[in-house]
Amino acid sequence: MLPILPVDFNNADDDCTVRLVTQATRAFLDQESLQLYEGMDVLITDEELTARAEVRLRDGVWVAVIQGWLDP
Repeated sequence: MLPILPVDFNNADDDCTVRLVTQATRAFLDQESLQLYEGMDVLITDEELTARAEVRLRDGVWVAVIQGWLDP
């Protein structure tokens, strides 16, 4: 089962990436003792929208590259 990371889609870039730097995302990773790694498959959600994504390290910042949106 893929980890489901809470994100803020308002914290997205034009290239379909979402920065994984919010307090909620970091708290979830700490709580679940998860460490991000290059190529990691995850689900990202803001409770309204959910997407499948791949984790990448870009310019020293972890981002989720959206692969596709899931039906609500």
